Amino acid sequence: MSAKCCQVVQYELMKDKKQFWSLTAVVFLAVVMPTILKQVNKITRTMAGAEGRLASINIETDRIFGKIVRPFVNNGEALDEKAIEPDQIRYLFMKLGQNKTLLIPPNKSESYLAAIGCELINTGMTGKISGNTEIIKMFDRLGSQRLQFSGTGSWIFATATKKENTYQVILANYDPRGLHSEVVPVNFLNLEQGKFEFRKTFWGSETTTEKIATDAGLIQRMIPMIPNSVVFLELEAK
Repeated sequence: MSAKCCQVVQYELMKDKKQFWSLTAVVFLAVVMPTILKQVNKITRTMAGAEGRLASINIETDRIFGKIVRPFVNNGEALDEKAIEPDQIRYLFMKLGQNKTLLIPPNKSESYLAAIGCELINTGMTGKISGNTEIIKMFDRLGSQRLQFSGTGSWIFATATKKENTYQVILANYDPRGLHSEVVPVNFLNLEQGKFEFRKTFWGSETTTEKIATDAGLIQRMIPMIPNSVVFLELEAK
């Protein structure tokens, strides 16, 4: 084969390689790249909270749901020793019934325990815990009448009670990653016309007090929740 023929063959091979890689690049951009971008977008949206359900808490102050079961106990037979996530408790309630005591893993964060406590109250289950007595004291402040409420989200756990003429709410923003923040609308519905005192106590902070009057039967407050924060809210009729 002459040198000229070899050059032609070599040229054609190089041409075929270029066409092959060009075609591969087109296929990659057309098929693979959208999938990658979709996953990147999903991760970004998750980090920003867009893939989760944000909370908007609506408390029906005139609807008593029943008496609450104190969520934490110091005795009783433990169900198991596995780590329990707050959003699993409703499933366990359906599967096991409410006459069970969950063993809460030790050395958990306040936001974890608050989220667990809220779900225990909402299902009628109880949890056996050691240590973290301050979080237990917070739940011991709750009244005995459980109020109907709705609007929890993917990260915000809540429970609502009534104690004499005071409506009480516990909110916990529990995110194991420690990333999610949101501003939670809390709506007290079906109130009688009059004056109220609103108290807000974030875990580890002082209580702030606000005087409010309403003739519309509704009081709304926007509660900023940083990652893994807990807040105790009280609205007292004056």
